[in-house]
This record gives sequence, structure tokens and C-alpha cells, in this order.
Amino acid sequence: MHGELKNVYRRRTNFRNVAPQILTDNHHRQIVAQIRDKIAEQELAWKYFIDMSEADVADEVTGLEASSILHISIGSKQRPTAFIELETEHSNDVMFHRFWIRLGDFLNNNLGIRGQQYIQLDSHAMVTEFWLLRAHYESMVDWRQATDLLRCNPDFYNHPRYDHIVIQSDVATQLGNVIIAKLAFIFRVKFNNKAYDLALVRPLDKRVWQTPKDKDLWFTRLRAQTPKEGRFIFLQSIIRGALVVEDFSVDDEYLLVDTIDADMFLRILGWSGQS
Repeated sequence: MHGELKNVYRRRTNFRNVAPQILTDNHHRQIVAQIRDKIAEQELAWKYFIDMSEADVADEVTGLEASSILHISIGSKQRPTAFIELETEHSNDVMFHRFWIRLGDFLNNNLGIRGQQYIQLDSHAMVTEFWLLRAHYESMVDWRQATDLLRCNPDFYNHPRYDHIVIQSDVATQLGNVIIAKLAFIFRVKFNNKAYDLALVRPLDKRVWQTPKDKDLWFTRLRAQTPKEGRFIFLQSIIRGALVVEDFSVDDEYLLVDTIDADMFLRILGWSGQS
């Protein structure tokens, strides 16, 4: 008797009516081999995807531009666009309505002299968009530096990707001054021979009443205080990235994944909005 067949006969049968038992064992072995082949193919495909992603990231990181902010750098630079062109391109998005006027008000309120229009932007002035942001932060766990690579890209592998961030807000909210926001537009604007790096974000600054299920699962449920409006921030107010998942069963509500890493867990544990 063949060696392999002999092993099956000895170990996988009861020595009576052995033919069906041997066929069943052979069938199981074929299934296991097929599963292993599928796993090997998936691992090979995943390795290829990782290698391609790392190559893309390396290309983008090579083009990262140092910011005046020590813990932030930006990359994937796009061509400069006039404010008027930007508003036309995003005419269906309320967040971009009166973009340059609102930006001028924001800059004057934060950089200007009280009672004076220190900064005057023109609709034909140029703004440069960036699709990549790198945020360095000190971990609350071991005080070592950690880095988040964040995207604000309308065409990331044929899909839009707009990551979420943790920001130090200069405006008091229901959740305090440390809040979550969604990136909508990262850009650089220049005036008076100085460049300023900013972002248009959608703050998720309202804590939603928790259902019994939310409390049982320790979900942190958020939504925007003003759903359709955006807010300008300086990139220096960004602390780190955040993982937020939309709750598709409820309009405009999101769940914060505070278990993405230990640092995020500790930050949210000490969050004034966490109960």
C-alpha cells in the first residue's frame, strides 16, 4: 500500500469499509490545500499593495514642505488656484461659499490689529492646496514621538479620503477646547511676503445623547454643531489624527474610535466631553 494512503488508513479510518473514509479524508485535504492557496494569493496581493503604497508615500514624503510649525509638514502639493476659481470649483459645497471673504475675516480676527483691517485678500489672489499632512506628537503613554500621516485627497486610489484630526480649538464648544474635526481643505496662502498654512475643517463639536447601547459599548457619539458650515484653523492647532466612523443608521452622526491606540484612549479619557 502507498505510504500516504497507508497513513490515512491507519490514522483516519476504523479499518472497516475504508474506501468512503479515505475519499472523505482526501476531500478534506483538497479543501485545505485550496484554502492555503487562496491565503497565499491574498498575502502576495497584500504585499504588492503595501509596497506600492509605501512607494507612493515615499514619493509624497520626498515632496513634503517644511512648515513654520515644528510638528507639522505638508505635501502632495497642487497647482496654485485663484480664490474665485476655487469657489467656482466647489460651488455646490456650502463650506466653500464666500471662501476668501471668510478667510480674510478669520485672518484679521487672529492676526490683525483690533479695529483695523490689517489683511485684505483679493478674489484673484492665489491659494495652494495640499493633499497630505504629517503630524508629529508626543505620546501620552511613553512620551516618545509618534507620527500620523493624514490625507485630504479628493482622489486617493480613485476614492475621496478626508481624514479626521484632534485640534486645540480657540473657540469654546460643548466639548471644551480639544475637539475632533474632519479635514476638508489644506492650503497655503501668502500675503505681506509671508506664508500661512491653514485648513478648512468641519468640527464635530457636539456630543450626542447616548443610547443604552452606546453606554454599554462605551461609544462616543458626535455630530457637528452647525452641520453645513466649516471653520478655518491654523495647522499649528492640530494635535494628531483621529479615527472616526460614520453611523449610517443615523443622519450626520459619527462614532469616535478611541481604542485605535493607547495615546488616543488616554486623551479621550481625560476629555471634558467624556462621561
